Amino acid sequence: WRCVKQCGACCNLDPAERPDLDEYLTPEELELYLSMVGEGG
Repeated sequence: WRCVKQCGACCNLDPAERPDLDEYLTPEELELYLSMVGEGG
């Protein structure tokens, strides 16, 4: 994975804005996802 300047994808990582994550991610994927999200989402 590499950051693409101004792509906007990291603006949409806040788990509070995606309450259905556990419905389509495996437990392992969800753990990885949550590990990539900082305090500010």
